[in-house]
Amino acid sequence: MKKIVVWGTGKKATKFMETVNRWNEFGALFCKEPIFEIEFFIDSLKNEGLFFNKKIVLPSEVDLNIVPFIVVAVVNDRDIKEILDTQKLRLYKDYILYGDISNFFSLENEICEQICYFLDITSTKTTDLETSVCSQLKMIISNIKLIQNEQFEKYKDMIMEWILRRAYILIRDKSKKLEIASVFMESIGIAQYNVLLEKFFQTYITKAAEWMPKRKCICNDYSKKVIGLYYLRLYNGGVERVISRLIPIFIKRGYKVILFTDEIDEEKEYPISNETIRVCLGKKYASQERYEKIMSAIKCYKIDIFCYHAYAGRALYDLFFVNQQGIPIVVEYHNIFTVNVFEMSFGEASSICKFADALVTLSKIDALFWRFIGVKSIYIPNPTDTSLKNVMGCQDYNILWIQRINQSQKQVLDLPDILMYITEVLPNVKLTIVGESDTPELENKLRYMFSERGLDDNVSFEGYKKNVEQYYEKAAVVLITSAFEGFSMVIYESKKYGIPIVMYEMPYLEMLKDRKGYIEVLQNDKRGFANAVIKILCDKDLRRKLSKEAKESIEQFSKDNIIEKWEQAFRICSDVDNKIVLSDEELKFKEIQLLLMKSIDKVKQNYSGI
Repeated sequence: MKKIVVWGTGKKATKFMETVNRWNEFGALFCKEPIFEIEFFIDSLKNEGLFFNKKIVLPSEVDLNIVPFIVVAVVNDRDIKEILDTQKLRLYKDYILYGDISNFFSLENEICEQICYFLDITSTKTTDLETSVCSQLKMIISNIKLIQNEQFEKYKDMIMEWILRRAYILIRDKSKKLEIASVFMESIGIAQYNVLLEKFFQTYITKAAEWMPKRKCICNDYSKKVIGLYYLRLYNGGVERVISRLIPIFIKRGYKVILFTDEIDEEKEYPISNETIRVCLGKKYASQERYEKIMSAIKCYKIDIFCYHAYAGRALYDLFFVNQQGIPIVVEYHNIFTVNVFEMSFGEASSICKFADALVTLSKIDALFWRFIGVKSIYIPNPTDTSLKNVMGCQDYNILWIQRINQSQKQVLDLPDILMYITEVLPNVKLTIVGESDTPELENKLRYMFSERGLDDNVSFEGYKKNVEQYYEKAAVVLITSAFEGFSMVIYESKKYGIPIVMYEMPYLEMLKDRKGYIEVLQNDKRGFANAVIKILCDKDLRRKLSKEAKESIEQFSKDNIIEKWEQAFRICSDVDNKIVLSDEELKFKEIQLLLMKSIDKVKQNYSGI
């Protein structure tokens, strides 16, 4: 039993005590005595009454040099730390701060000893600490699954979290981490283990990936295929429109498609084939219910291959679960590699790619990048809508911005200044904004910025629309202010309709390689952007030239056979031993390779790679 004193009697102390009480209940039931004993509480604002049935005293009444271990359970703990340091108390040895309380229970060897005592486990003695800890924790996990005790079930999740935390702190060897993971999965099942990982690591994707063994998945018969396809939703975004166009292509080829989304909103969603089977997973992410739905659909519809269109954040947990079912996975990366490298999220992207049996990219340079570092990748352009009409666009001063209202990627907050510069020359210009905002706060800020510049009469917010043809028909110029794009359906649609584009430079996009139908300016050059718009609006011959070029450009781009390339991606999945061989043409990119490798070496200092 460890005796402790708690400094604080507020919300943080209450939360700490709730955890202490759970551990003490476990100790009383299974280890014959409580694990922790609270002697008293310290609070500078109280010196009377009780807190959790223990006395509250003032700091001045306490001889800090003779008290047991102190837990500082307040948020603003700097002043308290100064007091304790002045008394020559040592952090972690004599006291712990609130920011470290989450690790408090993992640091206590008493817990491990009492669990081992209850489970009748003898610790393996070895000079190698990691080997000893790994052996001990594997025995604990294995023995826990044998216990048939209703009272113990109450504490099972808590014990499992403690085991993972202890393993995370003490084990560095990658192979030992995977040993622990295998025993966990055998003991509690892949779904419960995945929930445990997601609750513990949350958004620390690269760390979570270290505890996820990859299963080899082989599927050789593509004569009859059932495709599972996942994305968050089916409305308000370019990825969503891509999926709505990709599904009928698969179905026409004879594939059966099971579409997984976290939500279903038929009024907002882009149209899909009636033959599509829908599975709604809900937004309760770290839950067995989610994984049970995935498992049930895999078994019910006999899914052969999984196409996953989310490529960041918690996507890793879904991919790990699907991989453990023995299903090959194709991940479509709707982004560009430079975003991950230079925004320092390369570890997250590479961890997700770890479970991709094939990676689909939207540009040739992206496919080359991932192939350079060992990922089997293939360039496949997004499917396009060949039914779009050819329109000349409006001859008036109407300009269009048609995307999800977002700042980090779409840079929507550049629009107020751009429009202000345009109206200095062309006061009658009207900007139409079509799209739903990521947050109400962002849209309110955008509206305020327009209003602050006196542009209320020059801008119209139309919100999210499923059918956008009418807006293209009225537009003289389309604006794209994105910092980056993976493909951009707006570029395709604008060119198909023959409407000139003004955009920030994104030279890696395949649809821009011929440099036709658009004017580009440097990123965030708002004055230059406005001048380009003015130039097109004031020069009818230039507008007609760009319109003609745009249509010619997109006709050539639309000739790709999408389904054949996707089937090539499926074949890549089946060839698990296939080594990546770069072509002679690719090997010519020596200077690019050196640049990429330098970038990768830089980020590998902070992240575990593939």
